[in-house]
Amino acid sequence: MEERKNSYDQIYLVDGRGQTAVVVELCEKHLQKFPKHFPAWLQYGMALVALAQYAKAEKAIRRAIELCPVKSRSFPYAQMGHLNRARGDFKQAAVWYRKAIKNKPQDATFHIFLGSNAFQHGLHKQSEAHYRRALKCSEGCLDEAYFNLGGILLGKRKYLEAIECYREALKIDPKYKIAKERLDDAELALLITNS
Repeated sequence: MEERKNSYDQIYLVDGRGQTAVVVELCEKHLQKFPKHFPAWLQYGMALVALAQYAKAEKAIRRAIELCPVKSRSFPYAQMGHLNRARGDFKQAAVWYRKAIKNKPQDATFHIFLGSNAFQHGLHKQSEAHYRRALKCSEGCLDEAYFNLGGILLGKRKYLEAIECYREALKIDPKYKIAKERLDDAELALLITNS
């Protein structure tokens, strides 16, 4: 068990440095010794997505899903969504994000992924609805939900509402630099429209 932990810690460390090729190599070695370690399969799949090795990534993520306890599958489902989004298959990505939401409905993160997917596909009304749903969640990246909703409202020129969203994001994370930049942008745009 200690050997597996040390091996996986090394993978996690190099992933944090952005060394994707090293992650792939270490995962392959790790998985030879520990073939049922689902976090390593998931890490391997994510690295392969980053390298646009989609067929291999899909196999790795599917293996992670098989090995992962059912109640904990939201993150692997989301990674399958990311894989499909990277491939340009927004419909299939949405299917996987919805599976993640069904697995963990009170986590804003998966609603945000679904909203971002809709936004990239040009479905702004759906995107806004997903971000608003994320804000009703009890856990997850609520600051990001406010930030993304602010972006939708900014695009609709609803500057006052966008300003409120960016301020809420900054209440949660005062160091959220891009939220501060967007807040400044929205406030300046509002001044211009009112002059």
